[in-house]
Amino acid sequence: PNGTIAEPTHLAVLTSEQRGDLRLWHGRTTLVERVRAMRGYTWLTAAALIGGIVGFVAGVEEGIPPFVLAPAVSLYMSYKWWRRGQSLRESGLRLRRVILSPRLKWVLPRPATPPTTQQLEKLAPREVLDSPLGMSIRRAVEERSAILAIAASLSKSDRAVIPDLEATVNGLVERVVSVAQLLHRLDQSMDPRLAADLDARIAEAARDGDSAEGQRRLSLLRRQRDTIEELTQRRAALARQLDSAGLALGNLRLDLIKLRSSGLQSALSDVSSATQEARALSREIGAVLEAVSEVKKL
Repeated sequence: PNGTIAEPTHLAVLTSEQRGDLRLWHGRTTLVERVRAMRGYTWLTAAALIGGIVGFVAGVEEGIPPFVLAPAVSLYMSYKWWRRGQSLRESGLRLRRVILSPRLKWVLPRPATPPTTQQLEKLAPREVLDSPLGMSIRRAVEERSAILAIAASLSKSDRAVIPDLEATVNGLVERVVSVAQLLHRLDQSMDPRLAADLDARIAEAARDGDSAEGQRRLSLLRRQRDTIEELTQRRAALARQLDSAGLALGNLRLDLIKLRSSGLQSALSDVSSATQEARALSREIGAVLEAVSEVKKL
């Protein structure tokens, strides 16, 4: 009322956790600002701890009661320092690196660089990369880069629990590339109008096919139609597996982010489960590709 704004619109949408985080950092929002503040606050907290101990000793020995309460300030600052450290860990940073790294740019994670055209062309031909299926390959390669970067930032004990992570991710990316190329070949060799054309020709042959020649023609047309239907179903199955592979990589990346930020055993269990699912999916796709290869040899 009367033109008074009780709460700005951009703050009204914040959750209680987000508000608490902003208060903790005194309004700082970027990681660069928070890392700088944490470095300075670490020295202040260390100085406060030393001052608190000295003040407490002086208060006891010299009989100055107010000095006895000096550690209360350092305890409050230590608690606030711990909370800020937890906040930085949840953002994916290592607290030891935040405090001890001589340069700020070494603390912040490097942004993931998209794969170059040369790197992608080592995986699949240019015509596949330029097709709509090329996006699936690019996304899979980017997910792999992000997963391996996150895994490299984990502690040795966490990495030891998921030793086959890199092999699983690489295998799944290879499956994505193989399926994308197979789908591209199917799309190139199949005319989407062929099924409707065959249906019309089958209907015409059924009306006119009382003779032996007509029945033979009808049989050939139906055989072609069955083949088209089989290829269509196979393409749909491959497309679903391609999508599932992309989802598996995405889930694995998110579980690793959760593990890095929380360090909880439950998050580690999620990563192990996601790795097993990715490995199982890779084997399933491999079996399908082998079956397709065997059919081609017949």
